[in-house]
Amino acid sequence: VWISVALVALVSLWFVLYFGFVYSADREDDLGCMGNEMDPGSPGHQARLRRLRDTGAKLFSRLGRTDPSATDIIMVFHHPKHFYDDGPEAVEGKQLDQYFIVQKSGAWLGNTPFETLLMEREKPTTTKNEARIAVLTDMCTFLPELGFEVTPFCSIDGDEIFLRVSLRKEATIRYHMKRVRWWCQLNPRFVERMGVDQPAEEPASSPPYVPYSAKVCDRLKQAGFADITIQDVYRDLGEPGKPSLAGSVDRIRLIMDQITEHFDIDAAVENGLLVGYYPVHEQRKMEMLREVWGRMALV
Repeated sequence: VWISVALVALVSLWFVLYFGFVYSADREDDLGCMGNEMDPGSPGHQARLRRLRDTGAKLFSRLGRTDPSATDIIMVFHHPKHFYDDGPEAVEGKQLDQYFIVQKSGAWLGNTPFETLLMEREKPTTTKNEARIAVLTDMCTFLPELGFEVTPFCSIDGDEIFLRVSLRKEATIRYHMKRVRWWCQLNPRFVERMGVDQPAEEPASSPPYVPYSAKVCDRLKQAGFADITIQDVYRDLGEPGKPSLAGSVDRIRLIMDQITEHFDIDAAVENGLLVGYYPVHEQRKMEMLREVWGRMALV
């Protein structure tokens, strides 16, 4: 018994020492002060850092009002204040063409939202570090303009910047659904209301997917369906108490659709302009997993 008590006391002391004197939160680093410890560099380099600091200050002003669990995608960038061995590596401006997605018209130079990266592309030569800063700057500017919630934070070892990207506002979700002609599954109750004899208890029986339309309710009301709403027509994929037409997979795909429409993110990762990116588990599903599998009581 005394051995167990001593072991618990030792573990508790370790946690106190670790969290009190060793651990530091990785969300306290501010993009607003980024670049202050870097070499002066060229005027253009400093202009890009100022733009990044201004953008970062705006994003960090919302840090306390964002929910870390409401994250759909994490994007990982090289921290501009950290020295990387390949950072000074020279890159020809024309080599940056591979990261721009050519539109059908071929006129991507006038339409790309990655303006800072485009500035680097127009130089005869640049460096990999300059290109990395340009990508980070443009992502911090471009994604919020699309209605996505973007929150940056620093890795605990200070060598990477993480961007939490989420799509949670229902009006923004519906806008992007309409823009790409997204297919949504019909609500099973609506199928039943339409008089379709589809056995709901049959696992192989599932309502069809149809293109999203904001005008569907008006048309249904004209057809005699009074007091019908969007939630009545399309299947609810939101969390309890937060109805939504988009589930976690839908939100991730809508975000990535916007990014990859203009920027080859996989090529950026492959060539070292971006560390990586990955989707985030849905919090509600994680809690369900812990309940049925990850509880200590089940050991």
